[in-house]
Amino acid sequence: MFAKTLFLIVLGTAIGTALLGLRQRQLELAHTNAVLHRQIDLSQQLLWGMQTHIARGIDPEALRRAVAETAMELEPVVALPAESKPNLDIVDASPASYSGPGMNSR
Repeated sequence: MFAKTLFLIVLGTAIGTALLGLRQRQLELAHTNAVLHRQIDLSQQLLWGMQTHIARGIDPEALRRAVAETAMELEPVVALPAESKPNLDIVDASPASYSGPGMNSR
């Protein structure tokens, strides 16, 4: 009887230790994930800042003249078909018109 009890205590301790180890690993991975996401956000902000800086420094008329002078044939990066462009005249973005998930109907 003593051997069975001792075996169960050792087995329970081993299982508990393994579970604590798994929990610790889960916490470490969650921390690493948070750090990586913070780095991604900072990189994204830096990129947006650079794009804004470049956009502010570009004079559209000077760009058109430079393209015309060099006779470059440029195409739009993304061409949308006319029917896929949103008609902004009919869009109602007021909060009262939104009835998405979690919103009470009025």
